[in-house]
Formats: sequence, C-alpha cells, structure tokens
Amino acid sequence: MFRLPATRASIAAVLLGSTVAFAAPGFVAGLVPDQRPAGAPVKADSPPTSEQMARYLKGVEGTPPGNVTHIVGTGNWWVPMRHPGMTPPYDPRGWHSSAPAAATPATR
Repeated sequence: MFRLPATRASIAAVLLGSTVAFAAPGFVAGLVPDQRPAGAPVKADSPPTSEQMARYLKGVEGTPPGNVTHIVGTGNWWVPMRHPGMTPPYDPRGWHSSAPAAATPATR
C-alpha cells in the first residue's frame, strides 16, 4: 500500500490556510440585515428627460401601448427596449437604419 502522509498534510495545510486567508474581516449582514447601515450610500434616480424618452421610444408610432412608457422610464435598470436589438429584417423599430421604421421594407 502506497501512502503519502506528507502530501495529505500539505493539502490540509493549504486548505486550512486558504479558509483563513479568504475570511472577510468584520461582518457580512450585521445584527439587523433588514436595515441599511447608517451612512451607507443612497442612489437617487432622476426621471428620464424628454430627449431620452424620445430616443427610447424610437420606432413606436402614436401612443405607446400598455405600460411601454413606464418600462422604458424605469431608471437605471437595464431594459432591452432602450437598446438596438437584431439587425434588419428583424428590426421593426428601425434602430439599425437611418430611415424611419415604417419605411423599412419587408424582405418577405
């Protein structure tokens, strides 16, 4: 039977040493994890300007349906409606062309 006591000891030393090295100092959640700590930074959202809303609603004709205006004005969240998607012919809003979306010709 082949034994490697030095190897097992070295592995144990590395594992025990790594847990101590990666232990975070201080606390993770504190005593009241449901409350923000005093002095913690607060992010304030500003409503989108009319220029931003016009850019976000590019290609939407007339009154936006349903809650589209609310979706594109959600603040600093990443929203797919604010960014160009696929290229033509799968670009009904015309984000990838300089022509308006209604003037984009259909391929089929």
